[in-house]
Amino acid sequence: MLSWIRGYVIAVLVGAALGSFASTAFVLSGLAALRGPIPLDASATMALNDLAGLGPTYAAVLAVPLAVLFGIAGFAARSLPAARLPLLALAGGLAFAGVLYGLTAVVGTQVIAGAREPAGFAAQVVAGLLTGLVFALAHRPRPKATRAAAEA
Repeated sequence: MLSWIRGYVIAVLVGAALGSFASTAFVLSGLAALRGPIPLDASATMALNDLAGLGPTYAAVLAVPLAVLFGIAGFAARSLPAARLPLLALAGGLAFAGVLYGLTAVVGTQVIAGAREPAGFAAQVVAGLLTGLVFALAHRPRPKATRAAAEA
């Protein structure tokens, strides 16, 4: 259980950071299209400001969907161990997509500015897929034999 919690916390933090950086990249791209090149130091400052401002809230919003979908994917992976990585990656991508659709439904507009265009939305889903892979790598379930012995 400790391994699951550690992997989950790492995945939520990494996922929020990836989502924040992806959003910043798409916002900066839009600004550059309007105003021309943006200096690297300004881009880095904006990325860090977005991480500090958006990151904690995004992590909090992603936490429950990721926990639920990682749990479902982990349960499914017990029957299909070879599919563990793709199942957890899919769970991460679905969590991010669900959060983005849910926020839009509740608020009436996409609050993650970098996800307002299809490519930005896709980048958020890719961040979710990577988040699922981070969870899969950070949490290694015990083999069935060890688990059965521990439960006995």
